[in-house]
Amino acid sequence: MRFYRFWLGPMDIKQLRYFVAIVEEGSFSKAAQRVRIAQPALSLQVRKMEEALQTKLLLRGPQGVLPTEAGELLVTSARKILTDLSNTEDDLRSMGREPSGVVRIGRCWQTNSNQSPQGQGHCPLIRAETAPLGKSSGAVEFEIRSS
Repeated sequence: MRFYRFWLGPMDIKQLRYFVAIVEEGSFSKAAQRVRIAQPALSLQVRKMEEALQTKLLLRGPQGVLPTEAGELLVTSARKILTDLSNTEDDLRSMGREPSGVVRIGRCWQTNSNQSPQGQGHCPLIRAETAPLGKSSGAVEFEIRSS
């Protein structure tokens, strides 16, 4: 948890998203379009991050931008933080709700079978779908089908 306290001081989630976009796009202008912010404002956010961390995060050149060693560390950590945040938001939204959705599990052809992957009936499916069962509106129903 110490890591998160360190990063949330000089930076915020929005800046992490911006930084990841810059590195993935390799360009401030493309990243600005992606995150829907003006390019000068995006550059300013990176400068603020570099000042707060007292290190250079990006190498700027005519062919675009590349992360420095510190920038690589930051983008790796930022991706983890953003993924954790997204997963937490999903978990919180689904709290108290019954599971829902469709689960599909496929089995490929048998190794001792002469059927090719393109052949008919080569891949039986096990399918789970949400469907109302009795009084429970979010129950999961499993249906097993074989081609």
